[in-house]
Amino acid sequence: MSTLFLIGNVDITGTATESNKNDDFTTMLSALEDTTTNYDNLFQRKLILPDLDSLLWRIYSDRLLPLPNNLNYETGISLVVYHSDKILPQMNIRQMNHLFKQYFATLNICFIDISIMDNSTNNYMNILHDIQDDLAITRNRVLKMNHWMNHSATSCSSSVYSMMRQFNAYNDVSIKDREPIPRVIRNIDFQRLLTQPDELILENDEEKKYLDLLSTWNFSALNLNTIELIKCGFYLIRKLSKLANVPITDNKLYLLLITVELSYHQINKFHNFRHCIDVMQACWQICEYIIPENHMTKLLLALAATGHDIGHPGTNNSLFINSNNELTKNTSILESFHYNIFNHILGNHWSKINSITTAGSTNNLIEKGILATDMSLHSSYVEILTQKKDKSEFTMTELISIIVKAADISNVTRPLNISAKWALLITLEFGDCALLQNFYKGENNPNNDVNCFELLKTHPCKEHLTKADNIDMDTEIEIYELLHQMNFDIDNLLKKYPMIPNGQIFFIDTFAYKFFNKLSEVFPNLKFLVDTIVENKNYWVQKKEEQK
Repeated sequence: MSTLFLIGNVDITGTATESNKNDDFTTMLSALEDTTTNYDNLFQRKLILPDLDSLLWRIYSDRLLPLPNNLNYETGISLVVYHSDKILPQMNIRQMNHLFKQYFATLNICFIDISIMDNSTNNYMNILHDIQDDLAITRNRVLKMNHWMNHSATSCSSSVYSMMRQFNAYNDVSIKDREPIPRVIRNIDFQRLLTQPDELILENDEEKKYLDLLSTWNFSALNLNTIELIKCGFYLIRKLSKLANVPITDNKLYLLLITVELSYHQINKFHNFRHCIDVMQACWQICEYIIPENHMTKLLLALAATGHDIGHPGTNNSLFINSNNELTKNTSILESFHYNIFNHILGNHWSKINSITTAGSTNNLIEKGILATDMSLHSSYVEILTQKKDKSEFTMTELISIIVKAADISNVTRPLNISAKWALLITLEFGDCALLQNFYKGENNPNNDVNCFELLKTHPCKEHLTKADNIDMDTEIEIYELLHQMNFDIDNLLKKYPMIPNGQIFFIDTFAYKFFNKLSEVFPNLKFLVDTIVENKNYWVQKKEEQK
């Protein structure tokens, strides 16, 4: 959904009203209502808000709505129109863009500061034309993934998120030049923002509720909404930070986690904030079995898990192979990107932790943990486990890498009803990767910094470029309904997605079984993980036989 925000329209009582459109926005609204264009349907929602504070509150609130969330600001292009001389704090277009790149990285939001614009209809028409082009990208999965991975400002002007734009926005700021959190962000009461309307639970009871939820291997992040996921992260990291004696205020920790959530793509099937919290929980639980008394390491690894897939485009490293941009200079392309972005966010929000992790390259457990999730390194970790007999033989780097690695691929070790749901999501995401790979191969398109608008013109009739509008939300709603049936039945799942057993058997045979078997030989108290893998595999083999 796309939203038009008009900022600064308030009457003397401070109440924004539809009838109170001041003259600043007349030309813009006239351009939208021009019957000779198709711009009248660009924005499904038009909101009048008094100031920047109310704009930020609205965007945060929308993003935190239960999934599937049509107001996530990723399935459309939203436009903020304002007069910088008339809102407080005064913020020009450069400052506004900078603020949103730092704190709302994945959202497709653009800005017009009418105080510096030539107030002509043609200028507004040009802006609306650009938004219309951007919408064509956001409503097509192949073009969107391609844009996320490869777009930079040199190829075409676009308001759609791209990894390179986020990478450059963060890397243009050195550690010593990092700016304090702006007042307009810092003054938000995030605890109030995250209080759900029907919640009357006391904080102590709420903390117990979430820590109990996280303290079992039956944990399922897929059963939780976005606010609940953030609270899982909040209560666990707050607990670990106290044990490690690295305190952080509640509001700062909430802001850190909300900023992390805003740096994941809600519309990804698998690699999203739900996966992030799932891996955080698995990482903590495995730590409790292996290094229960090492509180600082447990905190750092919980944080590493939280940021380990930040900004993930739902693709894989091999799809970057012909790209020629700054991201591909590292061997572990995506993993290096995830660490780079998370390290910047952590430095802005929790400088004490950041100073601990950067004290020396060998001590940066967060970096080591995130880089360990590169699947191309899988066999090396199996080899490490094969060579060791007990915990004392591991270096700290090896140990933390093994823990985060295990947590990242732990879906197949969850109870079957939970594991099957994750299996569906990764299957669907692999399907997206296959579409993109076929596009690069079939259209003879190098996956470099291509102009997305030119792709639309060049390939207007290809099936994978002409799927229904808002395909991500359509799929998200379908997935949600399937996974949240009153009586979830795997047989019903397999009727619609019969390829799941093959994928699960392949992953278990190729990666998971040997890794977790070796892990349980070194750490026998983790044997329940490999036992569950065997049970799950037997089930999938049986289903495969039934399909024959």
